[in-house]
Amino acid sequence: MFSIYDSDYFDEITLSVPGYREVTDRLYQNIEKKPYCTVLDIGTGTGEIALKLAGSVFRVVAVDNSKDMLRKICGKTMRKSINNIRIIERDITDRAFLWPNTDPVLLDCMFTSVVCCFVLHHLRDRWKKIVLEQLRKSLKPGGKIIIADMKPEKAWQIRKQANAVYWRLVRERENRYPVWSAVKSVLSCLFFEHSLSPEAWEELLKEAGYKDARKEAIGDFTLISANCRRQGSDS
Repeated sequence: MFSIYDSDYFDEITLSVPGYREVTDRLYQNIEKKPYCTVLDIGTGTGEIALKLAGSVFRVVAVDNSKDMLRKICGKTMRKSINNIRIIERDITDRAFLWPNTDPVLLDCMFTSVVCCFVLHHLRDRWKKIVLEQLRKSLKPGGKIIIADMKPEKAWQIRKQANAVYWRLVRERENRYPVWSAVKSVLSCLFFEHSLSPEAWEELLKEAGYKDARKEAIGDFTLISANCRRQGSDS
C-alpha cells in the first residue's frame, strides 16, 4: 500500500479535506460499540478511529504497513494510557496475511466489526475481492464490515486539496519544498488509486460473500457497510 505524507502532518492534512471529518464520524457511528465488541481497523494510519473506539469496546486491533504511522499511534496510546489497542505492522496484500487460516491477526479472535477507512482504494479490484474474502473469515457471524472510500470522480480533486495543505505545512515548518511528494502524488493517482462507485462496491461485497450492503453518500466520499453471512446461509 502507498502513503505519500509524513505521519507528523497526516492528521492535519486529512482533517483539512472537506467532508473527511463527516465521513469518519459517520463511520464511527456505524460500528457496534459494546463492552464485548472487538474491532479490526485495517489501515489505521495514526489511529483516529482506533483511539476513538478504545473506550467503548473490549479490544481494537489496529493494523498498518507503515512503521512511521504506527509509531504515531503508539505515542498517542502511551500519552492517553490506553491499553486495549493492539498495534500490528502488516501489509494486507502479503501472502502471509491472505493465506487461509495462518495469520495470527485473523486467528487471535473473531471480530464484531472490520473497518477499512480509505485504504482499499489502493488495491486493484481483484485484490480488493481477495482481501474482502479474507476479512469476512475473521468476522463473527452477523458481524459487519464498514468501508470509507472516495468517489472515483473526486479522487484527483481530493488529492490536490491534501497536497496543497501538505506543501504549506512543510514550507512553514521546515522551510523546504517537498518536490518528491508531488511526484508521488501523480504516481499515486495513476497507479495506486482504484476507487469504486457505490454500486461497484455493493457488487464486489456480494461476490466476496457479504450480504445486506448499504451505501451512503457523504460529500465527495462514500460509506459502504455489509454484514457477514451466517454460516450455512446463502441469503
